[in-house]
Amino acid sequence: MVEVLRSLGRVLIVDDNAPLRRALGRMLQSAGHTVSVAASGADALVALSSTEFDVVISDVGMPGMTGVELLEKVREHDRDLPVVLMSGNPDLNTAMRADDLGALEYLEKPVTLDKLDRCVARALELRRKQQETSRALKAQSDGRPPRFSRDEISSVTLVAPPGVDALRV
Repeated sequence: MVEVLRSLGRVLIVDDNAPLRRALGRMLQSAGHTVSVAASGADALVALSSTEFDVVISDVGMPGMTGVELLEKVREHDRDLPVVLMSGNPDLNTAMRADDLGALEYLEKPVTLDKLDRCVARALELRRKQQETSRALKAQSDGRPPRFSRDEISSVTLVAPPGVDALRV
């Protein structure tokens, strides 16, 4: 019997520092993620055009295209893809611009494995919810009733006045 291991998520790491890029990649692979790496913003855009990722983790200070510029390009094509930016020299203006563009996190280097794990887990949960919502909206526009996961159904709270069946209203 062949056991198929399911990846937790597809992560793209973008950093011009090769040793750091490899270290982050190994950390996330050991946690069960499928990891791709890019040495520049331009390389990241090529990867994003051919592969669907669940989260992008990018350095801010890279030559050619900064992490914030990469985030701007990502937003032109996918407004929902979680993007995490990291900086060895955090700057308030850059952090505010990243926030305005919808960065999920703006982390200060060095990033601990625990912090990275929590950040990626949050990004994956957000991406999963976005995809479920998109599927439900597409099904609804196709005239089919939306399908919901067990987690979504179990999280529904029914509210009705006393004596009224909330499912019959």
